[in-house]
Amino acid sequence: MSQQVKETYKVAPSLVFFLVTGAQVGIGILGFERILAKVAGYDGWIGVIVGGAMVNISIFIMYKLLKEGGGNLVYIHQTLFGKWIGNALNLVLALHFWNSAYTVLRTYIEVIQVWMFPSLPSWLPALFFLFLAYYIISSGFQVITGVCYFGVILPLWLFITLIYPLEYAHFDNLMPMFTHSVKELWKATISMSLSYIGYETLLIYYPFIQKPEKSHKYAQFGALFTTFLYLVVCLVSFAFFSEKQLLVSIWPYLTMTKVVEFTFLQRFEYVHISFWLLVVMPNIVLFFWAASRIVRDVAKIQQRIPLIGMLLLFFIYTYYIDDRAEIDRANTWNGRFGFYFIYVYIPFLYVVQKTVKKVGSGNQ
Repeated sequence: MSQQVKETYKVAPSLVFFLVTGAQVGIGILGFERILAKVAGYDGWIGVIVGGAMVNISIFIMYKLLKEGGGNLVYIHQTLFGKWIGNALNLVLALHFWNSAYTVLRTYIEVIQVWMFPSLPSWLPALFFLFLAYYIISSGFQVITGVCYFGVILPLWLFITLIYPLEYAHFDNLMPMFTHSVKELWKATISMSLSYIGYETLLIYYPFIQKPEKSHKYAQFGALFTTFLYLVVCLVSFAFFSEKQLLVSIWPYLTMTKVVEFTFLQRFEYVHISFWLLVVMPNIVLFFWAASRIVRDVAKIQQRIPLIGMLLLFFIYTYYIDDRAEIDRANTWNGRFGFYFIYVYIPFLYVVQKTVKKVGSGNQ
């Protein structure tokens, strides 16, 4: 391993369940249903299941890669490709994690602006969230894990509110099933990549797990739980909206919460959006931590230095570029890169690793 992590800084294997789920469930769950319906109609739920299965297979390959590599992906890149090429690949990965953080946080800020405060400047909530992210990340990986734990446990009650839209649901919307081509279903599966990504941070925090090989089953359970949540939200949304309504609704999940009313509260979606900070914060801190950790290992400097630089870059970018089209491009690029990185590059890297080891052992 390129750097030994002290035992006191590590987390229990069971907490990987919350690290995986906390990284996956984020802003994507608010609007993925519209994208699925656009490419595969009401058969889009099949893409949720197939995409979830691909996540479980990918996690299996990641654990194989990390176990045989003896460290995180930074060290594996350096070992397989040398200092210069390996570190270049590492910096590309750091950029991906930074862009993932930007995608999540900037989209969440947009939700706040559209649903709650239309005149709110983007830089103001960004400044608050970045200060909060810096405080959490600088406190150490164990604190980040705690944020992921509470980010999964505390907001679970929000999903119980899906009972209310069922009063207006028509599950016959899902009939007839299997009316779309394999190509359309594959497009639905690919479109889920943006919603499912995040768990690849495992490639960086693997050395921070106590007896990491024992955490594999918890990572798989975390991915299965995420798939279950997405499937439930997808099916309820498909039953609640007509297909035409769904295609014009940017955030179907939030729109459904408008039917939730209490005698003491009329606009429940305000509570929902505010509480959603607990859901997106694990995404943000994990992505920023992973990006700054990579730069730390590559440049051999304190992690705080690249972290501050990345947070400042985010603030500057948000301050000067406040364009919906730019956010869409960031989302699209992040989803496509994440898909090919996880499902194409990681299996390829594992094959390279096995080949190098086989050739090396054959020459001895």
